[in-house]
Amino acid sequence: MTVADTVAHAPTSERRIVDDAIEGFLAGFDPAASVPNDQTWGAVYDAGLSRVDFPADRGGLGVQPDLQWVVDDALQAGGVPNNFNDNIAGIAVVAPVITAFGTAEQQSRHLRRIFTCEDVWCQLFSEPEAGSDLASLRTRAERDGDGWTLTGHKVWNTMAHISDFGLLLARTSDAPRHKGITCFLLDMKTPGVEVRPIRQMTGEAEFNEVIFDGAFIPDTARVGDVDQGWAVALGTLMAERFAVSQVIDNKVPIIDEIIELWRDLDPTSQDAARRDALVQLVVRSRVLGLMRDRVESKFRAGIPGPEGSLLKLAQAELTPDIYNYGLDLLGAGGMLSTGYDLAPPSSWADAGVTGGDVRRAFLRSRAYPIEGGAAEIQRNTIAERILGLPRG
Repeated sequence: MTVADTVAHAPTSERRIVDDAIEGFLAGFDPAASVPNDQTWGAVYDAGLSRVDFPADRGGLGVQPDLQWVVDDALQAGGVPNNFNDNIAGIAVVAPVITAFGTAEQQSRHLRRIFTCEDVWCQLFSEPEAGSDLASLRTRAERDGDGWTLTGHKVWNTMAHISDFGLLLARTSDAPRHKGITCFLLDMKTPGVEVRPIRQMTGEAEFNEVIFDGAFIPDTARVGDVDQGWAVALGTLMAERFAVSQVIDNKVPIIDEIIELWRDLDPTSQDAARRDALVQLVVRSRVLGLMRDRVESKFRAGIPGPEGSLLKLAQAELTPDIYNYGLDLLGAGGMLSTGYDLAPPSSWADAGVTGGDVRRAFLRSRAYPIEGGAAEIQRNTIAERILGLPRG
């Protein structure tokens, strides 16, 4: 069943609830008015249109998740600015986790400010020796009165340098691996938290390492039970893999950039071999789009599962191939650098490579098979959880 089919089969009563909420919001929205974006996004939240599957008092309407597509299309047509690219980790990853696992106080404190982008979030999971094998993490949170004292080291934390809060995993006992981990909501301005930029081979520094030296976290910032953070982590990782798809959906498809580059070539360079290679990439891109529709339909219906690994793996393999091809089209000019200044992005919207810079995008694409779960890990997930193969 496609996304369109799922929406078409939504209960009539739920569709009416959504349509009424959209109509009510747009009736009071003037796209020409000079209203700050955070106020507009707050009104969207209050109308229950931020995530329609969330509870009615938490930015949603308590209806079928697929109906969010109806909302997004209507708001875009009505001139409402999109908040997604201003707070990707917060909206795509953290908000679903807080809604599913957080306390009522945590939901009240954080959800609205996530969707208004007043609080920007990052994810604090990976460590120098605990990336794909996340359960081996060593960052510790020790009991300290009515809270916890944090020591350790995280790495590859996207946009941590501009984040107000981070979703953190820490070891809280000596129980083996998965059983001794707890999840926290960390205020990044807490004394004892240091963020250091990591220069990438593109020159930018969208990734960071974060050092904890005696930072204090109140127990009220704990998500879920002590030593039971692995369940939260699994929910987060499923949301993260879906978030990769959302990021792609909110940007110009990269294959379109390469098609434009092809069209700008001198006709003498548009030989049959290059044309055939481009067609193969276009076909793979279209197939990936169909796969994304299917996975998104299940996720929006509240059924996040291992299929997200199929999508993540396919995207991780396709993206470098597309930019390899783009660099080939540039010829010797593809070796020219466009700069190597250490430039931490000032917002989520500026993260990654923008503006059709194929040279920098080629370098940046080397990270795709690693970030968000390495390709090898995705293959393991596919083999064990989808194909049912035995562990080797």
